[in-house]
Amino acid sequence: MPIVPPIRVVLWKTISSERISGDGKWVMYGVQSGAIDAEPTLITRSRTSPKQFTIRRGTGGQKRAKNLAWICWSQQPPLNPL
Repeated sequence: MPIVPPIRVVLWKTISSERISGDGKWVMYGVQSGAIDAEPTLITRSRTSPKQFTIRRGTGGQKRAKNLAWICWSQQPPLNPL
């Protein structure tokens, strides 16, 4: 079994907080790379149109309506605000 170099591990992305609307038209999920200083991204995407909403540093997305008409999330502060 080949050994994966550490630089390749940093490029991997993790998907979390997956949600699908009750009508199946919207999906929401979080994405984060393996880098130590990586910022999470929360993505809400339509399955029936090209609409997509991306929230940098967004985490913990929760659908609050059956059709995902609105959602709530937390947003982390920047790692280096300067």
